[in-house]
Amino acid sequence: MSLKKNLAYNFLLSLSQVLFPLVSIPWLSRVLDPEGLGRVQFIDGLTYYFIVLAEAGIVTHAIREVARCRDDAGALRQLVSELLSLHLLTTLAAAVLYSVAVFLLYDRIGDPKLLLWSFSFLLLNGFACEWYYWGMEDFRYITLRSLVVRALALLSIFLLVRAPEHYLEYYAIVACTAIVIHIWNVARMAAQSGLSFRRLQWKKHLRITRVTYAVSLLYSIPLLLDNVLLGLLSGAAAVAFYAYALKIVRLLSAFITDAFLVLYPRTVALLREADEQLLRRNLRLSGDALLLLAVPAGAGIWLVSDAFTAVYFGPGFAPVAAQLRILSVYPVLVTLALFLNKQVLMPRNQERWVFYGLLAGAVSFVMLALALCPMYGAEGMAWSLVGSEAIVVLCNAFFVRRLHRGLLPVHGRTMLAALLAVVLFFVAGWLLQQARLSAWAYLLTLVPLCLLLYAALLKVFRLPVSELFFSLFRKRFNPS
Repeated sequence: MSLKKNLAYNFLLSLSQVLFPLVSIPWLSRVLDPEGLGRVQFIDGLTYYFIVLAEAGIVTHAIREVARCRDDAGALRQLVSELLSLHLLTTLAAAVLYSVAVFLLYDRIGDPKLLLWSFSFLLLNGFACEWYYWGMEDFRYITLRSLVVRALALLSIFLLVRAPEHYLEYYAIVACTAIVIHIWNVARMAAQSGLSFRRLQWKKHLRITRVTYAVSLLYSIPLLLDNVLLGLLSGAAAVAFYAYALKIVRLLSAFITDAFLVLYPRTVALLREADEQLLRRNLRLSGDALLLLAVPAGAGIWLVSDAFTAVYFGPGFAPVAAQLRILSVYPVLVTLALFLNKQVLMPRNQERWVFYGLLAGAVSFVMLALALCPMYGAEGMAWSLVGSEAIVVLCNAFFVRRLHRGLLPVHGRTMLAALLAVVLFFVAGWLLQQARLSAWAYLLTLVPLCLLLYAALLKVFRLPVSELFFSLFRKRFNPS
């Protein structure tokens, strides 16, 4: 499948990842009480921590290796069999450690039914093989499967979660959604590539995955420790404001950064084929596209922070707006960091440098959080996350410049277009604020106005990546 179609499917997938939670969060926050939601969030976070431990760095390594040998049926069958076996073993080991954690924390969990779903989620995650479809670039299947499962999950939430005591039904839906995807994936992979568990050499992968494992663990530190640290240092209310703001920002960031999952296997394949010209073209286009998306997105988050908080969360969560403004730069930083990691360093087997950058970011995150959260609460944690991500970007940029000088030249017209878009957005926002519109009217006017202004700006600049997008749009709606 062409890169254009893959990106189109990934756009649809990313859109669903944003829209489905945006629809479900207001319903859940009004139906379930804080205690029920807290139980689900605690057990889900604990389970996810051990899922990360069980992942053992396999995913990134697996995507790269599948992309390299996808045209060799025998090698592919051997590879997927070894990687699936390795993941099952690491999952069993993680489940043993999880049992110890549950024994120590059972008073905090206090619900055996939640534990049943949690253990099922963790154990069946051993069959997770999404990496196979990313490496094969089968984004049509990934997108259509995800849309079907997420739509059914959303419908189940509206039908089954209707009272505070239904927190168990909510977590069962969360777990079942993941379990169905894992079973569907592994059955389809077995039918396509075949599985053979004879003469497996899964140990050889450990020599490679130990670096990517360290990378994934370091990358997870802000994801896993931010709420814990904030709760210990500033209390539960600060966690609520920060967590809601970060949830929204990360959803929108994922809408942009998920493109790397499309581009990563294609970059690996081009490196294998030694197609330097096409590789540089894809790097330039993908870098330009991500910059043109991330910078205006950050400006948009800043501009709608107050109105969006009032409409979406209600007056009780007004402090979320301040967190959104601080975190508005997060999409830009995380996009730059992942671009340098996934498009430049990791496809060239340079995970060691990625590890160093993430190590610097993780250490700075913990130090900043310990220094800022006691004084500034949720805003201190937001600044800690932004500061640590900025350090990761600076480290990655330094490594890329040192190892691949001249590979990623800065395109002045692209940067100028992105910055002009920010200026236009802020002018539009300021003018609408002078009109003293209601929060709803402000949002419904500003968002389409900014989209129109941005489309006009891109037409004026006629950048290669925007012209490519407009040509795809015209073909889609005017096939003749």
